[in-house]
Formats: sequence, structure tokens, C-alpha cells
Amino acid sequence: MHEGDGVEALSSRFGALAEGGAEADEAEADEDAGDDDIKGEVAMDAESEYLFKDTAKLSVFAPDKPKKWEERGQGVFTIRRSKASETGAKAADPFAVFTTETGRILVSARLHPGPVPAKEGKRKVQLRFPLMFSKGEGQPVQPHNVLLAASNESQADALIGVLEQHMPSPAGH
Repeated sequence: MHEGDGVEALSSRFGALAEGGAEADEAEADEDAGDDDIKGEVAMDAESEYLFKDTAKLSVFAPDKPKKWEERGQGVFTIRRSKASETGAKAADPFAVFTTETGRILVSARLHPGPVPAKEGKRKVQLRFPLMFSKGEGQPVQPHNVLLAASNESQADALIGVLEQHMPSPAGH
């Protein structure tokens, strides 16, 4: 969008609806009927499977504030992987996705070899992931220490179990 030009902020669908009369109203009603099914989550195709899924709260360790966690949002945290193909190809490495309730993706990263995830308290699990945002334009996305507050203690334990089972081991170990 350009400054001072609010017309470009409207979707192209707006113009079609304005010119389409009753037919456009019916099309819009049909399109809006599916909106109730939308969740703040990244869609998954048939070739993928969930290894873990839970509602969680995401916090990031603030490097500029010693010993301070900054809350980034609540949403859905999943660990997924592509299924092994029918041709016998190996399943891809698992990856983690955290999507806020508003649909913003904060984490979308392959699981990398690293330290065993640490449980803090009953529901919190500390991990290290690259986040999908950076503080400045053009700066690389950096890995951050991430604290996930799972929905309950058993989900936190399940997450650690999945990570221990599926996290790649460091080379040479």
C-alpha cells in the first residue's frame, strides 16, 4: 500500500463484489461460510503428519534484558514431518511450527541437533529455534531461546518425549 492511497488497501474482491450485484453477494456468502473453520494454524497437506500438537504460550528470552522472558503470544505449536513415500523414500526431518491465534507464524523451523529440551516447572519447555521475525529490515533471522508453556503437564512431557525421539543427533555422537 502506498501512503495516501487507501484504495489499494482494499482487496481486489471488493471491486468485483461492488460490480457483481446479487451474484457477487451470493458468492461472498458462500466464501464467508467457511470462515468459521479457520483456526490460527498453518494448513497441513496429506503427505504430512503431526508428531505433536498443543495450544501453547510462546515466550522468547530477551538478549537485551538479562534473565527476562518476553511473551510473544498464544497459539498452536506443532511438530510435523512429511510421511515416508510409497516409493520407500525416507520421511523428512521433523519441523516445528508455532502460529499465534491471529495466524502469525512465529516459528517455522526444522529440528536441528542441539541440547536436550529442558522442562521448567510443570508446563514449560525451553527450546532453541529461529523465529520468523527480526528486529531490523534485512537482518538475518537468529535462533532464540524459546519457552513454550504447554496446555498442561502431560502435554509438556509428551513434547519432550517427541523431541527426544525425533530431534537429530549431533554429528559424530
